[in-house]
Amino acid sequence: MAVMPASLLSDLFFLPEWGEAYAKQEKGENEVFEFTTDYGYVYYQFVLRPIPIDLGDVTYYDTFTPFGPGGPVIVNCAAGRRKELAAAFQNYCIDNNIVSEYIRFNTWVNNAEDFEDVYSIDNRGISMYIDLSVDDYFMEEFSSKARGQVRRTLKNNVEIEYDYEGTTIDEFHRLYEIMAKRNDIPDHYRFSKELLAESFTLLKGKQFIVYAKYEGQFISASLYAHHGDFLHYHLTANDPEFFHVAGNSLVLNEGCR
Repeated sequence: MAVMPASLLSDLFFLPEWGEAYAKQEKGENEVFEFTTDYGYVYYQFVLRPIPIDLGDVTYYDTFTPFGPGGPVIVNCAAGRRKELAAAFQNYCIDNNIVSEYIRFNTWVNNAEDFEDVYSIDNRGISMYIDLSVDDYFMEEFSSKARGQVRRTLKNNVEIEYDYEGTTIDEFHRLYEIMAKRNDIPDHYRFSKELLAESFTLLKGKQFIVYAKYEGQFISASLYAHHGDFLHYHLTANDPEFFHVAGNSLVLNEGCR
């Protein structure tokens, strides 16, 4: 197992256990590439998949970053040598028959900037965040509409329940499937119950679920993943029959709290 520099330990998506937990989603094996020289260091966790084309005795591969924002990271690079480090993975790909690559770069580390001359980069959206270091995140970071929804939910006697071990994964997955079908999410983006259950073993102490319950029934849930400096609003699920109760706003507030 690779030993990461301390600068990467602040975010969950670079940990080998994250790759182990979510590599199956990409139908491949989790791998780590490390390149160390006297002018810098590259760390890169990725999922390796055989390309399903019969080409005789040679097997070719493609790579994906495990689900979530990760990608290669350059650390302690000497002045003027960044491009050499950024291109280091190319030789590894040639030696290992890797012919294509897809990366989800990390917003918080902002590692895409180091690879703009190496990869074709396409901005697929923005990342939203709540700053939990402020004095009062509820008043300073939540919109007035969101604050109103939280207050309304509390008035409706919606209750909160936690799961730190994954023992209620059946219930979470039930809500998740309702949401996935309602939003017509393709199968290859949907997480199986078995994968989510196993992730609680591989990421022990780094995930928890917050539920909203209304009149004894689970109506909303979010799976949070956390490590170091960041808590990620990883997966969320809601029963549309109870949208009027606004349970998801309470779940979000509770995760922040």
